[in-house]
Amino acid sequence: MAATTAGVLLTDLAYFIPITYAPSYYIDRQRLSHEEALTGSAAFAYQLLAILNAASCVGRYVAGDLADRFGRYNTMIVSLFLCTVSVLCFWLPDILVPNLDNYALLVVFVLLFGFVSGSNVSLTPICLGQLCETPEYGRYYASCFTVVAFGVLASIPIAGSLLDAVEATGKERYWGAALFTGLSYVASCLCFVWVRIKVKGWNWRTKW
Repeated sequence: MAATTAGVLLTDLAYFIPITYAPSYYIDRQRLSHEEALTGSAAFAYQLLAILNAASCVGRYVAGDLADRFGRYNTMIVSLFLCTVSVLCFWLPDILVPNLDNYALLVVFVLLFGFVSGSNVSLTPICLGQLCETPEYGRYYASCFTVVAFGVLASIPIAGSLLDAVEATGKERYWGAALFTGLSYVASCLCFVWVRIKVKGWNWRTKW
């Protein structure tokens, strides 16, 4: 229970950062002024959020289907791993590569992260249900998300502090927030792996 709660806490610490900062990241990436951010020049910034959420809707459906086929924890672990890949292999390089005119990395990140992060919301309550009997579920759910609520409250302020701490301008100032997001996903994935191994052992063919 404690490790799963820690995993859900870390998941939510990471999950809300890309969703919150995707539009402003694009605006800073294009070095648009405050006035330009309110014009058609920044339209794609807000479309990115719509694209991310559309991909997330599909991802939640697919994650639920895969969870029924292969197990809830197994699916969650793969989803968290792919969230890590999307952040560290696509968003972070897009931040660090200077003078990058191509949108390919950013678009792939938004699509992949949107798709695989849908499980961050849809599967976590089901994973808790794997740990207890039905009459105990309310207590497990309430205990877990009472703790997780503090992570949700801290997520955006932490990211904002990291943006302020980085001495850079434009898109480069987001590397700290992106790295924090990626490492939070790594730690979350390890928590779920630890619970999976502790309960069901190393046989990954076991549906759980």
